[in-house]
Amino acid sequence: MKVAVPKQFQAFMQTSNIDFPTILKQAGIANQLWREELDVSDQQYFQLLTALSDVLTNDQLVTLSDVNRINAFMPPFFAALCAPDGLAALKRLATYKKLAGPIKFDVQELGNQVQVEISFIYPQQELPRFSILNEQLLILSVLRTGSGQPLTPTLLAGPYAYGNIVETQFGLSGEQVAQGNQLAFDLVDLQRPFQTQNNVMWQYLEPEFNRQLAAMNSQQRFTNEVKKALFKAIPSGDFTGETVSQTLGVSQRTLQRNLSAENTTFKQQVQTVQKLLTINYLHDPTLTTTDIAYLVGYVEPSSFSRAFKKWTGDTLNAYRQKLSLKDEDPA
Repeated sequence: MKVAVPKQFQAFMQTSNIDFPTILKQAGIANQLWREELDVSDQQYFQLLTALSDVLTNDQLVTLSDVNRINAFMPPFFAALCAPDGLAALKRLATYKKLAGPIKFDVQELGNQVQVEISFIYPQQELPRFSILNEQLLILSVLRTGSGQPLTPTLLAGPYAYGNIVETQFGLSGEQVAQGNQLAFDLVDLQRPFQTQNNVMWQYLEPEFNRQLAAMNSQQRFTNEVKKALFKAIPSGDFTGETVSQTLGVSQRTLQRNLSAENTTFKQQVQTVQKLLTINYLHDPTLTTTDIAYLVGYVEPSSFSRAFKKWTGDTLNAYRQKLSLKDEDPA
């Protein structure tokens, strides 16, 4: 995924005494700030949130959580501010949040109350303090900006201490709970019309936002990250679950659970990548069966040959002959 970090936003962080290059280094992300966007994986995004949690003060957190001070186009917040009222804004945030990062908003109407819970897209990974408080403050900022009213939540809860500076922004004390988080509002407050409503602009942007969202939802995001790691790890000969999980910055248990959530397993992905690598290597006539077996992680060529027959239904020689015929076909 790509995270927009335009020059204006970088300057904004600098004036807030936030050393973003150092934070990127701590998160293990290459410094690409000469570009308009950072190209990061979901797990790198999570590592970035963790790094921010480690270094930001509450004052800096509050500064970064005001939509009026973020000099960047953020699709979910723009969609929300174009909404007719606060309730519609929360629903749009829940729908389009993934366009800005791998985080989910769960919005529930419970009688005269509306509650929002924030989570990472992979449920086994608990979001760090910065992320939860930042998102809760941004939601409040959107609602106050849109309505033009000093709206106050009816409930604020999370697994981390809020502190006086943050609680002052919300206008109430935060409850520290063992797990999960909640931000609730009175339904009457959310039904106030938004001063920022913009139907013309929304009619123009909604189809594009939906197109981007559909493209993202069709992908197996975590599985693709595992595959990318395996394409590098298998030729090196070290592609255990422990090694790949360390590369992605998760535990082995989280690795398996995230893959299970996308209806696959680590073993299946290893075999998929081994098959793809093998087919690629078979195009090289200088590589023997033993060479290819070694390159895709097999010690015994006989075991590799049996595995390939299971993957494709062909022997290695038969598959290679088919490739040769294709290469010779002038069509």
